[in-house]
Amino acid sequence: MYLEKTGTPLPAGLVNLGNTCYANSVIQCLRRIPELRSVLVNYQTRNPNDIEDQFTGDFANMIRGLEASTEPYTPLQFILRLRSTFERFNERSEEGGFKQQDSEEFFSAVMDAMSRSLIIVDENG
Repeated sequence: MYLEKTGTPLPAGLVNLGNTCYANSVIQCLRRIPELRSVLVNYQTRNPNDIEDQFTGDFANMIRGLEASTEPYTPLQFILRLRSTFERFNERSEEGGFKQQDSEEFFSAVMDAMSRSLIIVDENG
């Protein structure tokens, strides 16, 4: 175990909620970007009628949950929001489970939605 060897705990991981490994891998990468993590940890939704604002708010809540946890985190609210916001991530296979998805498509969808919700203020004015 990493903690036993170094004394440093590993960050919490994400529970797979039925073919969500494509999302989990991207989320783990995005949360390691200090500037994005800083903005998301402080993010508050502004418009309950704006689906992208709500999506970004749920993503931010998930990041806050991950940052506060040392145990695997279940991103249920975010995955539900993802599937309701982007129909392609809610598609079912013939067997009834959720279809396999592509990490790049997930990354693009997240970046597209959050780019319209996040306003980063330039420190120089």
